[in-house]
Amino acid sequence: MTRRSKKLTVAIIIPVYNEEHRIAACLSAIAAQTDKPDEVIVVNNNSSDKTVSIARQFDFVRIVQEQ
Repeated sequence: MTRRSKKLTVAIIIPVYNEEHRIAACLSAIAAQTDKPDEVIVVNNNSSDKTVSIARQFDFVRIVQEQ
C-alpha cells in the first residue's frame, strides 16, 4: 500500500485593533520569510487608525472586518 503525502498549508491570522505602529513591521517580517504562508488574514476589529490602509499595501493580505 502506498501512502500519499499531503502538502501542509499555513495560514497566518492576525487580529488587529489600532495597530498602525506595529502592523507594517509584522507584515514585512512575513513577506521576508523564505517559506511563504499560503494565506495571511488580518482581522480588523473596528480600528479607528490607519491599520487597515497600511495592511492593504501588502498584496498578499486578505482583510476581514469585524465589529
